[in-house]
Amino acid sequence: IIRRGWPPPLLSMDLPPPPYTTDKTIFLNSQAQFSACGQRASLGMTWTLQDRVGTLVLAGSGSTLKINPGILKAGETYRAKLVARLTGSDLSSTALRSFKVAESNLVAAVAGGLRAVSRSNALLTLDASPSYDPDACLSEALIAGTCTADANLDVAWMCARASDRHRACRSRGTGAIATFESGTVISVDISALDVD
Repeated sequence: IIRRGWPPPLLSMDLPPPPYTTDKTIFLNSQAQFSACGQRASLGMTWTLQDRVGTLVLAGSGSTLKINPGILKAGETYRAKLVARLTGSDLSSTALRSFKVAESNLVAAVAGGLRAVSRSNALLTLDASPSYDPDACLSEALIAGTCTADANLDVAWMCARASDRHRACRSRGTGAIATFESGTVISVDISALDVD
């Protein structure tokens, strides 16, 4: 009679559905299925995350690997490797998954938030400096929600009527569609707009 050890479990790795972007937290989860004729044993699980050239980006242990915002780079392909080893044994199982990181959506924001003004306030200053590109923000700032203005963003402004957001604002008198200068901070003469 030859005594054999129990077979290692079948190992799989679950990723959330795409797209994968750098501004979101990503959790990679493990699942281990033991042989029906074997016994359950404790597993030691180790994770590694590498970029396409093999540089180690992140390592961890346990049943889940948490990838914080800002760690991954847009356009990069990553390979996750999970190794599960039976405690007190040399037997192990490995699972591999690759995924590509897409570009994050730009965050557009106007300083001051929602507010009401009247035509008696002739000049209205619009400030888009809180806008930013999540892919250009540091990991710590993404997590804390403190990303600063991105000087490389090109800001364009448009205006829609309050009664119908699909209808553009028009210039009073001429009826022409109102146009605005580009820039992070602009001044608008609202007395010259037909916005009713």
